[in-house]
Amino acid sequence: MESRISQPLAHKLGLLNCIPATVLRPGVGTLDIIYYFNRLFTPIMRLIAITLLACVMSCSKQDTADQLFPQEEHAIAIASAKCQCSPEMPWLRDMIRQAESDVTSKGVIYAIEHSNGVAFLHQPWVSSCYGCLVFDCNGKALKPNGGLMDEIISGAKEENIIYTSH
Repeated sequence: MESRISQPLAHKLGLLNCIPATVLRPGVGTLDIIYYFNRLFTPIMRLIAITLLACVMSCSKQDTADQLFPQEEHAIAIASAKCQCSPEMPWLRDMIRQAESDVTSKGVIYAIEHSNGVAFLHQPWVSSCYGCLVFDCNGKALKPNGGLMDEIISGAKEENIIYTSH
């Protein structure tokens, strides 16, 4: 009966010396593979493999998300401090994630203090409208007029940037 691994490849890998030909045939049971795995690897190698597998399996999606978005967390911390509110701000988190995933939303987010409070200006890189996406601390869209718009636009400086897309 033909084995799944060609003889030259099996010979190069050293499999012919340590695994009987019966393991290389179709229909081998899981227990047979585990038995030969245990014979093939030393106890230290098995311990390392099991430890690595346990580490990978113990990571949650939230842990990974927090590690992937440290700039997002930093931006939200700055925004919540300026607004003097809880660090939740789901609307800002959604805006940041959209700015990362959607090419048309990539750009800069500013937190600008003005005479009526704090405004968040999202300026996409691909946009013909400067200052069209303005929000308050609750994520409600603002329609600033004349003097207020001038304040917000003049506050769109580097020191007020809380987030820049990559």
